[in-house]
Amino acid sequence: LKFAVRCSSTQMLDNNSCAQTNILTSKEMANNSPTRGSVMLLTLVLLLLSRKIGLVDGHKVTATSISNHNYPVEEHTVITHDDYILTIYRIPSSPNRSHLNRAGRRAVVFLQHGILSASDDWIINGPEASLAYMLADAGYDVWLGNARGNTYSRQHKHIHPDTSDFWRFSWHEIGVYDLAAMLDYALAKSQSSSLHFVAHSQGTTAFFVLMSSLPLYNEKLRSVHLLAPIAYMRDHSFILSKLGGIFLGTPSFLSWVLGSMELLPITNLQKLICEHICSSSSMFNFLCSGLLDFIGGWGTRHLNQVRRLPTV
Repeated sequence: LKFAVRCSSTQMLDNNSCAQTNILTSKEMANNSPTRGSVMLLTLVLLLLSRKIGLVDGHKVTATSISNHNYPVEEHTVITHDDYILTIYRIPSSPNRSHLNRAGRRAVVFLQHGILSASDDWIINGPEASLAYMLADAGYDVWLGNARGNTYSRQHKHIHPDTSDFWRFSWHEIGVYDLAAMLDYALAKSQSSSLHFVAHSQGTTAFFVLMSSLPLYNEKLRSVHLLAPIAYMRDHSFILSKLGGIFLGTPSFLSWVLGSMELLPITNLQKLICEHICSSSSMFNFLCSGLLDFIGGWGTRHLNQVRRLPTV
């Protein structure tokens, strides 16, 4: 399986076609060396700012967004076997399907985000174009996971998130600890014996880890749907990881910049900058789409940049 960016549920429209944009295309950006240079400079600036400026307090949108669209939402706390504290969300029913809400127990579906992401992915495009809402409208009991270290899961029973010990984990721990705990919790809370599972990108990698390390969890799945699945990295075209792999793990300027801490945390200054330059009216918003290209691969032509780029 190759590392690739596909048109995901957070980027889909009702007609199952990806959103288009009139902004500078990914191919043009890839062939535009000044643009690529600007994007690389912006990436470095954001990395440096993430070390110097305080983190945003309360930059959490999942529950608020769901509630604003008149869907019921529940916030749940899950503690893993190694004492990480995770926050997950549930949409137990839909305001648009009251007859289904009275029909009895709903089938459970669990959605797991990818790298540098969170449960926001599944609701960011609103009820008309987000998988979480669509599934709720279709009669499912929808659960949204959050892996350790993201905006919603930066807590531990004994370790502070501003210390390097908190960040000593990879997708292996996300699989065997986080996914295991979240799936068990969702099943117990919904009083179900099995569920449907959907994951994107790194979420699929963690899924592979869990199913191969603890195969009994295969019996808890009714169906599995993997978006842009990643099992091996040898064929990927991610520029940042190709360059970073040379330096990370050894003393260097890059390892000093990134440290053994959180990668690209959301800070107050970053938020202020991005709100201005990523807006649809900004002449510099191509830098924002370029940054997404630089991190995720040159393919964000499928992103609805006018409507959702500032939020991303």
